[in-house]
Amino acid sequence: MFAAWLLGFAFLNASCSESRSPHDPSIITLAVRSGPNALDPRLSNDEATQRVSQLVFSALLEHTDDLRIRPSLALRLDNPDPLTYIAYLRHGVTFHDGHELTSRDVIYTFKSILDPALPSPFKGAFRALKDVTAIDDHTVVFTLNEPFAAFPMQLTGVPPIVPDGAGDSLRTFPIGTGPYRFVRYDADDTLELSAFEGYWDGLPNNAGIIMKVVPDDTMRGLELRKGTTDLVVNDLPPDIVYQLEQSDQFSITRSPGLDFFYLGINMRDPVLADIRVRHAIGYATNRDAIISYLRRGLGRPAAGLIPDLAWAFEPDVFRFAYDPGRARRLLDEAGRTDPDGDGPRPRLKLSLKISTV
Repeated sequence: MFAAWLLGFAFLNASCSESRSPHDPSIITLAVRSGPNALDPRLSNDEATQRVSQLVFSALLEHTDDLRIRPSLALRLDNPDPLTYIAYLRHGVTFHDGHELTSRDVIYTFKSILDPALPSPFKGAFRALKDVTAIDDHTVVFTLNEPFAAFPMQLTGVPPIVPDGAGDSLRTFPIGTGPYRFVRYDADDTLELSAFEGYWDGLPNNAGIIMKVVPDDTMRGLELRKGTTDLVVNDLPPDIVYQLEQSDQFSITRSPGLDFFYLGINMRDPVLADIRVRHAIGYATNRDAIISYLRRGLGRPAAGLIPDLAWAFEPDVFRFAYDPGRARRLLDEAGRTDPDGDGPRPRLKLSLKISTV
C-alpha cells in the first residue's frame, strides 16, 4: 500500500519586464537549479546532465506523450525471436562534427557502457544484453541473454548514441546528433548551446540556449522578475510559482509530469505487518489537501506507479479516500487504541525515511 500523487510541472516564461537587460532575442536563457555532473551522457546520474543530453544527443527510440515508443534514430525495431532485436537506422543523420551516424556508433555506445572500465550507471539496465553486432552500416542486432520484453524501453532516451571511439573526450566537449551543439561550459555557472543546422529532425526555432546555474529557489524567481532569465522548467517550488502566477508578466504552461511522491511500506516491520495498520495510514492521508496547500495545485492524486497519461494505465483500481474515522476504527481493531483520547500520546510510533530533495 502506498499513498502517492503525481506532480504536474510548469514552464514559466518572462513575457515582459522594464528592467530587462538587452540580449539576443533568438537565444533562450534558462535558469536551472544545478549544472550537469557530467557532459558524457553515458555517465549521467542527475537531472541536469540528462537535460543537457536530451538537447545535444539523440537516442534510438523515444517516448510519445502516452509513453508508447516511437522512432528516433532508429526507424524501426524488429523482434524476430525472444532473444533478438534488430534496429534499422535512419540514413543521413550526422553528428555535430559532420560525420554520418552508422552502426559503428551504436555498437560503440552500448559496448562502452558494458565495459567495466567505464563507470556508467546504466550497466544494470542492460544486464540482459549479451552482444551488439551489425548486419550493415545501418542495421544493428541486439542479442539478449534471456527474453526481456521491456528491452525496447531501455533504448528510449538513456543512453543516447555517442560517436564511435569518443573515449573521454565527451567529458569536456560532447558531440551528438541532437538539435543543439555544445559551445562551452563554465562549471557551476553557465552552459551554452547553439542550434545545429544539420539536425536530422529540423532546425530548432531559436538560435541557441544558455543555461544559467542559479542554485537558490528565490533567486531563480527573481531572475524571471528582472527579465535576466527567459524560462524556468519545473525548477521552482509551488509557492513561488503561485506568486509569479499573480502577475501578468509571465506565461505559465502546465503539463502532466512523471514524478511522484509515495509512502513505501516495510511490511517486515511488526507494526506494519498488520494490513489494518497499513490501510489506516492510507485512509488517514489527506492527499487532496497536500496537493492543494503544499503543492499549490501542481499535482493530482495517483492510483499507482503508472501515471494516468500512460497507455498502460488501468483506472479501475482501488483508491484510498480520506477517511480519518475509518482509520481510527482500523487501528482500534488492530489493537492500536488511543491511550489518552484527545491527548498527545500516540497510538503507535514509526520511523519515516525521507530524501533531502
